[in-house]
Amino acid sequence: MSTEALYYPYTTIRSLDSLKAMVLYFDSIHIIHPDIISIGDTKSILPEVSILEKEKIIKYIPPAVLLHDYDAVITKSMINDLVEPDFIKLCRKKGLPSFLEIYAEKIPRLWIMQFSGRYTNRRMFMREYFRPGIVRLPFEVGETLMINHALSACAQFSLTPITDHIIHHTFLMHKFRKMQRASLVKKILADYGFIKDIRIDLASVEIISETLPMLYKAKLADLLEFRDQNKDALVKFKVEMGKVITEVEGNFWDEDFHKKVIDIVDSRVKPAIQGIKDSVDSVRDRFLRILRRGAVISPLPIVANVVPGCNPAIALAVAAGILALDEYVESSIKKEAILKKNGFAYLFKAQKRFSQ
Repeated sequence: MSTEALYYPYTTIRSLDSLKAMVLYFDSIHIIHPDIISIGDTKSILPEVSILEKEKIIKYIPPAVLLHDYDAVITKSMINDLVEPDFIKLCRKKGLPSFLEIYAEKIPRLWIMQFSGRYTNRRMFMREYFRPGIVRLPFEVGETLMINHALSACAQFSLTPITDHIIHHTFLMHKFRKMQRASLVKKILADYGFIKDIRIDLASVEIISETLPMLYKAKLADLLEFRDQNKDALVKFKVEMGKVITEVEGNFWDEDFHKKVIDIVDSRVKPAIQGIKDSVDSVRDRFLRILRRGAVISPLPIVANVVPGCNPAIALAVAAGILALDEYVESSIKKEAILKKNGFAYLFKAQKRFSQ
């Protein structure tokens, strides 16, 4: 597991509980956010964010940095999503908004050029500007834009994607599963050494479904103190998760290896999670007695999915078309990049209070 996370898909962290969970289990949190110079100052609704910015725990990635390398592939991937019935069906789920507000800086130049005349589907067009630097997009356009930005950032900076809203995780996993269903994709992956056998089931595999403890209602300063004083337990958890990733990245995926990964999780990761629970239990009384701030223990659901045969960059390339995948792999070979790699999506499942 990367010790650095990408919070997606929003430009600001909206839930204090989500923020505290990420601070506890990751060394730093990256957020895709426009350049302050280009849009003016944008204060987070959470005053705690400024504290974490000063501590360099929260870091920002300007969209322009991603679009420098991924403008064309993000555009192609967006178009691919928007003509796919299953993606559109997901976007029509009850309870989802009709529109999303997106910073204009996130929109690829190629997308703007393409939609200046080539496409006539009105729901694909940007809606009117109603605040400087922000556009209103149909939900499906905004969602594919944000998810593709997240994939680009994870690929570019080796980050672990994390969200506090289950619907966005659903869209992210949808892109992986779409790739895994394509027989031609399997052939290309096998040809380039990502998988051994094209008959292998590349369905995303859930390998962890546990609850992690967090100090719910504790002040951020208390949480940072806990993080500092209990480094051993937290580091062990990260290390053991990292070992799982190393195993997955370095081996072909098959039924026997799947069993091996589950064994590693049972023998190493789960005991590490128990170590964190023990650490929380050992300090709970002290926090309540000394700080008197109402800190209570609250379980935090966690689920981890292995996505055999791909990393975020490949999922993005595949979504943009088979040719894009071939081009990506050829480019990786020229750069002598490590090809045999598997994706790993890591999610703190959203509790009800996270999305309120």
